[in-house]
Amino acid sequence: MYKEGDIKEFNKSFKKIQSEIKHSSLLQALANHNFYVNNNDLDYNFCKRGMNYIYKNKINNLNLQSDLYKISDSFLNKNKSQKLIKNGYQSGGNIFLENIDSIKYLKEIILNELKKYKKIYNNKKDLLFLDWPEQYNLKGWFVEINSNGYLKPHIHEKGWVSGSYYIKMPKKNNDNEGAICFGYDNDDFLKKITNKEEKIINLEEGDIILFPSSLYHKTIPFKEDEKRICIAFDMDLGN
Repeated sequence: MYKEGDIKEFNKSFKKIQSEIKHSSLLQALANHNFYVNNNDLDYNFCKRGMNYIYKNKINNLNLQSDLYKISDSFLNKNKSQKLIKNGYQSGGNIFLENIDSIKYLKEIILNELKKYKKIYNNKKDLLFLDWPEQYNLKGWFVEINSNGYLKPHIHEKGWVSGSYYIKMPKKNNDNEGAICFGYDNDDFLKKITNKEEKIINLEEGDIILFPSSLYHKTIPFKEDEKRICIAFDMDLGN
C-alpha cells in the first residue's frame, strides 16, 4: 500500500497492527519515511531516529582479517545473481554456524561489541533498547563488491541490530568511494525525501560498524580494480 502511494489505507492498516507488532524493522522504516515525506508521525517507537545510533569501532587484528580474507572466496556464491548487489557477490546461509576458528573468534568480538553498543546508546524511548532481547542469534554472510559495484538501499527486515566487519577495502580515488551511506529513503518509494537526511561513514580495513536494522543503507561505488569484502551480520531473533 505504501509503495503504491495509497497513504490513506496504509495509515489505517498501520494503526491496526502497530500495537500488536512492536518490534518490526520494516514497520519502523515505513513510519520513518512517511514522517519525512508526508509529515505524518505514526508514533511507532521501535527505533524512531536510527541515524542517532550508528556505531563504528576499530578491531586491530591483522591475522583475523587475513584469515577471513583467505576463506571468503570459498563461501561466496559467484554463480547466482544478487538482487541488491551490482557487480558483486554474497554468501548464503549463516557463516556463524561454521566450525572455523576465525569465524568463531569474530562472533565473540561482535557479541562483545553489541554489549558496548547497548551500553552506549541505551535510552528510555526506543523499544530497540527498552526491550533488548536476552537471547538472540547472530546471522552472518560474506559480501564482495568489485570495481564500479555497489549495494542498493535496503534494510534487514528480520534484524534487531545489523552491522558489518570490513576485511578488505579498495583504495580511494575520490572522497567517500566504497563508503556506507545511511538514510530513511529507498529507491522503491514513489515519493522521495526531498531534503535528504543521509549520513556517510568512510571505512577502513578492520572497522566494525553497528546500526539499527530499520535503517536504510547502501554503498558508494569505487573505481579501483580491487575488492571490497566484509562480513555483514544481524542480531536476529529467528522469527
